[in-house]
Amino acid sequence: MKILVGLIVLVLLAACVTQDQRVVIGEQHQHPAIALFLNYESAVAEADSFNDVIDGFFNPASHATISKSLGWYRLAYTASYQGLRNGRCESIELLKQGPNFALLSCKGPYQFKSALGLTTAETMQIRVNMQQVEGQWYFTKSALTHTMAGGRYPDRNIGLKFK
Repeated sequence: MKILVGLIVLVLLAACVTQDQRVVIGEQHQHPAIALFLNYESAVAEADSFNDVIDGFFNPASHATISKSLGWYRLAYTASYQGLRNGRCESIELLKQGPNFALLSCKGPYQFKSALGLTTAETMQIRVNMQQVEGQWYFTKSALTHTMAGGRYPDRNIGLKFK
C-alpha cells in the first residue's frame, strides 16, 4: 500500500514539474497554441533575427506576405519577437479560443531601449493570433503593448491593435 501511494505521489509531482507554471489557467496547458508559443519563446532566445524563426512558426502563405511586408506593416508579424527579445513572460493565457483559432496573451517585464540608447524597466503584454491550418498551428499576427516611463505616459503599441 505504501508503495502504491508513493508511486501516485511521484507521478503527480512529475506532472507538476513538466507543466509551465506561467500558464494562468491550468486546463490551457494542453492546448496546442500554448505549446506553439512556448516553442517560439525558446526559438527566439536562440535566434539572431526574426528571419531565423519564420519557418517553424508561420505557415507558407504567411511567408510570402511577411517577405513582401516592409516598414510598419512588418510590425504586425515581428511584435511578438521584439517583445520576447527584450522582455520575459511571467504569465501566459489564452484570451479567446475556438477549434481553429486562438488569441494568446503574455505579460511580464520589458526593457525599453530608446533611440538615445537609454534603457528603462517597463511592463509589457504580447498578444498573438494563432490559427490552425491543415492540422498544424501557426502564428498569424501579433501586438506588443508596453508602458512608457513607468506608466507616466500613454502605453506604446506595436503591431496590431486589439480591443
